[in-house]
Amino acid sequence: MSRSDETEAFVRVPLEVSHSAFAPHVAKAVGPLFVLFDGYEPPQEIIEKCVQKMIKREMSKV
Repeated sequence: MSRSDETEAFVRVPLEVSHSAFAPHVAKAVGPLFVLFDGYEPPQEIIEKCVQKMIKREMSKV
């Protein structure tokens, strides 16, 4: 259960960043959200897998 009703996060991603390099930026963006839920941090591999599936539009297969 979250300790707060809302949170905000901002991340700047340079235009030249390739799709394969999105995961660290996504991890930084969702970090504040995970802190709300007892600080759970998913492994980087999970974030990378989800990002790649999202890029390929395969999120239903996560």
